[in-house]
Amino acid sequence: TVTVYELALRDWTPPRAELELTVSAGTYIRSIARDIGESLGSAATLEKLERTRIGRFALADSLPGDALTDESVRASLIAVEDALDWLPRVEVDAEAARDLLQGRRIPLPALRHSEFDTCHSPVLCLSSDRRFLALARVEGDRLQPDRIVCNDD
Repeated sequence: TVTVYELALRDWTPPRAELELTVSAGTYIRSIARDIGESLGSAATLEKLERTRIGRFALADSLPGDALTDESVRASLIAVEDALDWLPRVEVDAEAARDLLQGRRIPLPALRHSEFDTCHSPVLCLSSDRRFLALARVEGDRLQPDRIVCNDD
């Protein structure tokens, strides 16, 4: 199931229509074009598709290709824990951090948040000093690391 929050006709120059949509994750815009064509008793296809936003990241905030330099890229980098701020997170002690970084499953910390009970998305694992360690998935009462980041400061 997907949700179309907004569908606006931006231009109509037959036989082309320009639409702007705001949709939920998992929506296939090509399928919407096909469905619109069918509902009009015709056919429709995409000539152009431009994603202008995904989550908190907007095209308007991006750097144009001709502005990409080492300095501009460094200045624009976002910490993983900030870029993934919508994920549930858990802080682990030094021993658990070592185990995670070695790919081992660790017990879900005792102070677990209720959202972990039915969590199907990744969990952001942070060290006690709030550094990003890994993305893990909840497996029963344990965290299984999926993506590990080695950060040797």
